[in-house]
Amino acid sequence: MFKKPKTIYLLLAAVISLGFSAFGCSSNTSNSNTQATSSPQTTPNVTEAGNVNQSPSPAASALPEKGSANDYDQQGMTSANNGDLKSAEAAWRKSIELDPKNVEVRTKLGRLLQEQGKLDEATTQYQDAIRLNPNFAVAHHSLGVILVNQGKKEEAITSLTKARDLFKKDGKTEEQVRTQMQLAVLSAQEGKMDNAIAQLKEVIKLKPDFVPPQYILAEILVNQGKPDEAIATLKKTRDLLKKEGKTEQVAEIQNNLALLLGKQQKVDEAIGELKDAINVKPDYAPAYSTLAIALNTKGKTDEAVTNFKKARDLFKEQGKTPQLVNAQFNLVLFLGQNKKLDESIAEARDLIRIKSDFAPAYAYLGQALAQQGKQKEAKENLVKARDLFKEKGETQTVDQIEQVLQKLEQKK
Repeated sequence: MFKKPKTIYLLLAAVISLGFSAFGCSSNTSNSNTQATSSPQTTPNVTEAGNVNQSPSPAASALPEKGSANDYDQQGMTSANNGDLKSAEAAWRKSIELDPKNVEVRTKLGRLLQEQGKLDEATTQYQDAIRLNPNFAVAHHSLGVILVNQGKKEEAITSLTKARDLFKKDGKTEEQVRTQMQLAVLSAQEGKMDNAIAQLKEVIKLKPDFVPPQYILAEILVNQGKPDEAIATLKKTRDLLKKEGKTEQVAEIQNNLALLLGKQQKVDEAIGELKDAINVKPDYAPAYSTLAIALNTKGKTDEAVTNFKKARDLFKEQGKTPQLVNAQFNLVLFLGQNKKLDESIAEARDLIRIKSDFAPAYAYLGQALAQQGKQKEAKENLVKARDLFKEKGETQTVDQIEQVLQKLEQKK
């Protein structure tokens, strides 16, 4: 049986907390009415998300004794890009002192303060920028990001909606698209799925080759009980990623697509997607696990075992212990279900060597050994499983193991 597809849009929800403009707001003038562009400056240490790379700061750069507001603005940019945040803050504060109406510099200072966790001060800078220029989209967007991080979602939606509308009015499609993505995720988190779907479809219409909204839309459609539409969306995403040569993302999409196809009983098509994913990226371990499940539904037990083992070995090679534990335990169960008890027990023992506190492995091993008549060792493993589950507060499982132990005692 196929498992539920991996949650997609929650993995991308971090997009909400990111801006997408660098500190460089094309501020070559102190004119307070100059609109800032939202495209990143070509500078080494300011990230696309508008965050400062906080690498070890060099010695603080001294501010010039005299200079214009623009001079201090440029000094702030230089300091920020060199990781000298203290000097950048001082320079931008001096620039604002000389030209209080420069909304671009206020927004840069706001982002710098935001990076340092000074959210109240950053909010004040954004609000002042908006008061000075209500049509300054970047400040509305930056304020919206802070409001999201503070859990003020309704206020955040208001600010981000204003930013999106201004970006749209200014013909800044890239900025509009990314802001609308944030709005869509917020709507989804608020349970307003129809609104989220409408927002995402508009984003895709504006930028058909932009992959993230395809991911998010597919997950929402799955949760809305619209699997056929979700499958079509995932296929489009897969093709876009293939075109971009992003092999790992292609394999991940195809794995999720296969899981969804499997739930729709389209097992042959699912197997085709998984084999293609493995061809695209031979070391993508999850595809082997999913393929094993699919092959098992077709009665191809030996092929299923081979793929389970391949997934186990890849996760082990890649040092991905949590995934390895899950894959190997699936293998343990699968072997047991297919009457390969000795091999199943060997895998369970190996799994316990890898993760000595993995209670399900002890529980399975105890029951498997009991089937072989090894009562003493079976009891030891069941007691270990019971104690581990007890530590985790899983009382129902503890009660079940106690019942198994009682039956073993009765057989003596």
